[in-house]
Amino acid sequence: RQCNSEDDPSGVLDRLGLAVSLEHATPHIQRNPEEPPEDAEEFVDPVKRYLNYENAFLEGELDPAFECLTTWELRFVVDGEEPDETIAWGRSMLRNFRPDHIFMKS
Repeated sequence: RQCNSEDDPSGVLDRLGLAVSLEHATPHIQRNPEEPPEDAEEFVDPVKRYLNYENAFLEGELDPAFECLTTWELRFVVDGEEPDETIAWGRSMLRNFRPDHIFMKS
């Protein structure tokens, strides 16, 4: 499948918003550490989840193929129960220690 992002530059963010809305229509209980901070949320916040991925996309932290994912595929990207800080930490660790795993040519 080919992706031409020049035809629809904001398309992935629209699809991402729809994917988050669909996936988090029923609240996901957030899996917090065994000793979570006092301000830890009980449920994954869909707006924060969207913004987490939007910012990562705009900062170039995601694989270039991200913008070619369909709404259906993006649902599997955003459906985690982990806190957004854990997602950001994972991206950072992969970029530092295994960048060959995050920027794939195929």
